Amino acid sequence: MQLINTAQLAPGEYRSHLYFRAEVEKPPLGEEESVKDSTSISVRLVAVFGISIPVIIRVGETTSKVKFSDVFFNMKKDSMPALKMALSRTGNISVYGDISVDHISVQGKVTRIGVAKGMAVYAPNALRHFNLLLDKNAGVDYHKGRLLITYTTQPDAKSVKIAESELVLH
Repeated sequence: MQLINTAQLAPGEYRSHLYFRAEVEKPPLGEEESVKDSTSISVRLVAVFGISIPVIIRVGETTSKVKFSDVFFNMKKDSMPALKMALSRTGNISVYGDISVDHISVQGKVTRIGVAKGMAVYAPNALRHFNLLLDKNAGVDYHKGRLLITYTTQPDAKSVKIAESELVLH
């Protein structure tokens, strides 16, 4: 593979994918096909496996900023506590990372109550809405304290904070 004429590309992000798949088994050349009974009906399913590998190319000056918006805590009686939120992205590249939610009690005790790995907002989309179920059995009081929501790059080398938000519980 080769990328050429990059000087002619506008700054930003270009996405595509490589797709590899198996070939359906074919009989060798010269082998005669057997005669089939034409008085019956049959169905034959053949699975053909493949893999798609994303390719992202970034050219020139790249920018991205992310913030949490529309953050809403929901806990109805006898249900799982959940956070409803949106990731708002600006800039000319996609963002990808992990979201963690920590409960901070009135006394300052920090408890991890939710994680969402591999959350992305791909350019040109500016917004991604989602719900995150929180740990019901974490032993925290969801009526007091605050929730710290953090979006970080994946920890391949060094995890970098992309966005953060705090929600006070009542």
